Amino acid sequence: MKKTAFSMHVNLRHVVAECIGMALFVFVGTGAAVFFSDPKSTDFTNAAAMISNTRLEPLFNVITTNSSFGIVTALAFGIGIVVSAFSIGHVSGCHLNPAVTVSLLLSGNCGIGQAIANIVAQCGGACIGSLLLWGTSDLRHAGLGANSVGEAYTVGNAVLGEIVCTFILCYVVHLTAVDKNSPPSTNGLAPLAIGFAGHSVLIPLDGCSINPARSFGPALVANRWKDFWVFVVGPIVGSILSVPAFFLVSQPWEAQRDAKGRVIENPEDVAAMKIESAI
Repeated sequence: MKKTAFSMHVNLRHVVAECIGMALFVFVGTGAAVFFSDPKSTDFTNAAAMISNTRLEPLFNVITTNSSFGIVTALAFGIGIVVSAFSIGHVSGCHLNPAVTVSLLLSGNCGIGQAIANIVAQCGGACIGSLLLWGTSDLRHAGLGANSVGEAYTVGNAVLGEIVCTFILCYVVHLTAVDKNSPPSTNGLAPLAIGFAGHSVLIPLDGCSINPARSFGPALVANRWKDFWVFVVGPIVGSILSVPAFFLVSQPWEAQRDAKGRVIENPEDVAAMKIESAI
């Protein structure tokens, strides 16, 4: 583990950026989940009334409500994290997730002091975002986007799903934002792909957390704590497992060699050795 991981230094600018970014991220993501889960547009009502064939009505409901809910919510979280990455990525690294922060701590890319401060800021920002949604929406009975295990699934299903999707999240974060060999062009698109893919899978199962702070804000403001531990344990386990997987694929398995098979002691000498081998 790098020496950085043992640093107790805290950059307050990073902390403020994480808090504000998390508040906006939770407001946008859970706001989409809340509002699209209960459409009130008269267009839906009028269209439903026009359907004379009752066999088509269930299909209509699936298309206009269930499908749009899942797609819009997944895109909202995905686009929300992209916007945050572009806005505060250069300030704090745009963790916006205790699971991501824990994985970066374990890989030596975040000091323990900064990690603790970031996690506190993320949870605080999530609460602010949920409070803003509480003041904006009259659908407070819906839980403000709080995560819960679906009736058709078990707690074990949800835990495993959270572990797998958080593993993907932290693994890709490391390979795109941390790995020095990653092409810069992937850094902006990765958050959208991760957010959309993870939420597309887990929304029907448990609303998709993969982020303990995202679950904490709505749970606290809406007082919905059932199975809350699932959305803490699952993401943290997934984040921990992602670190050895990242090192496994990002570090060379054997010594780097030149064209003649000689071990390269200093990577900076690669260019010089290529010239020599060509001669």
